[in-house]
Amino acid sequence: YDIRRSGCTLLHDMPRFASYPLLDEEQDIILRLRRILEREEVDVNCQYGINGETPLEELCDIWVDLVRKPRLQYDLARLYLSFGAGAIEQAKNLLERFLQEEAEDHNDAEHNDCCRELIVLLTDTQKMRDAEEH
Repeated sequence: YDIRRSGCTLLHDMPRFASYPLLDEEQDIILRLRRILEREEVDVNCQYGINGETPLEELCDIWVDLVRKPRLQYDLARLYLSFGAGAIEQAKNLLERFLQEEAEDHNDAEHNDCCRELIVLLTDTQKMRDAEEH
């Protein structure tokens, strides 16, 4: 089956894969993904799904899954941003909504701290890009 026909990409699914216990901590997922993103034909802003979510939006939309490793998720987002990931405002809104929810399963301090750090990174990146445009 050709994954390109489904529209789903490794960039969209990497937040899920990166948290699997089968992936050894010694494997540098960020470095390997960086090498993929360096290829000219790879689009960090490719869209998937009904709403056409980018990999950055997908990562921020699934932040609620506490199985995931928040520091690794943060590093993935930072990597996507370093390669020009867009939809920053939408990604930031998804994270802010996560923090506003009062569900008990969202009270994990590490996830909340990384979420806040990522919101700051997204805000700073957007400001920097806006300044570059003017």
